[in-house]
Amino acid sequence: MTKKYSVILMENENSCAVKQVSQNTYNQIKNMKSRGENDAKITKSMTELDTTEDNIVMNGVSRSEAIEYALDDGEDYVIVRAFDT
Repeated sequence: MTKKYSVILMENENSCAVKQVSQNTYNQIKNMKSRGENDAKITKSMTELDTTEDNIVMNGVSRSEAIEYALDDGEDYVIVRAFDT
C-alpha cells in the first residue's frame, strides 16, 4: 500500500486546504524548511503545490481539522503558509 503524505496549505488558523503529495515532494519540502527557505518560495518552487486544485482533499477547514485529517489519512504532513510574501 502506498504511503500518503499531505501538505496543509494555511492561509490562517481558520482557512486551510489539505493536498496529498508524493513522498518525493514531501521530502523536498521538509528539506527546504530545514534549510530555512520561506514558505512562499517553497510554494512557488513545488509544481505539485502551485497547481491550484490538483490533489486537494479538503478545503476551507481549520488548522486543527486539517491536521486531524492528515494524521488519520496519511503517513505524515507538513504545514506551509500558502500566502506568505
